[in-house]
Amino acid sequence: MSEKQSPRQQPRARKQNKCAQTISQPVKRRKPTIVDCENALDRLANASPSEVATALSVAAAELKQAEGEAWQEKAQQTLLQVAKGSEVEAPAAQQIIEDGFRCEAHPDGRFSLESDGLWFTELKENSDPKRTWLGPPLLVLGQTRDEQSKEWGLLLKWFDPDGKPHTWAMPKSLLVGKDRAAWLGRLVGEGWCAAPGQNEQRLLAIYLMTHKTNQRVRCVPKTGWCGDAFVFPDGVVFAGTNEEP
Repeated sequence: MSEKQSPRQQPRARKQNKCAQTISQPVKRRKPTIVDCENALDRLANASPSEVATALSVAAAELKQAEGEAWQEKAQQTLLQVAKGSEVEAPAAQQIIEDGFRCEAHPDGRFSLESDGLWFTELKENSDPKRTWLGPPLLVLGQTRDEQSKEWGLLLKWFDPDGKPHTWAMPKSLLVGKDRAAWLGRLVGEGWCAAPGQNEQRLLAIYLMTHKTNQRVRCVPKTGWCGDAFVFPDGVVFAGTNEEP
């Protein structure tokens, strides 16, 4: 039998419950403004050679979220102009920008992709928000699945400390369970320097498990013909489908 609360204790309990509900509920993400985009371009212009690729992709993602698809062409030209003064070659810069445009903001506004990394902002009642760094920028380019609409996952992209790109079609099933080495070990092994704390890694798992995007990517087990597309080791020739492999 639970102990009955006194009248003096009841208001305090209600206040604690209200605070807990406020913290646990997802927050709608604030739409970036033009000022945010200008700041992103400034950070890109001042980025070191090894950071240019990451800054370029994040700037593209921020520009798209602020202006939408109608402004992509102008944003693309602006980013390419900034990239010309860096060590990133034009074809690579073009691909980086296109990948950035594919990124969609996380539905929970407490998670944010910024030029200096992936962040979680915890809202607390009557105090300043607490920001937690989860790791470097980690782009989610789309949701993956096989031909039978099974084996769902995420197509991830990141840059190692030398600015080299890495991609991985990560099965979401790896996020189930307590063994984080199955998925986090792959990211760290390829240069994504995760925050070491247990809470940070728990939040990262939540970020990946709850991320939603309208982009779809088809995963196939081998090269060769797959339906109406022929899959090469380094690309795909389509014949009547708009999906990306």
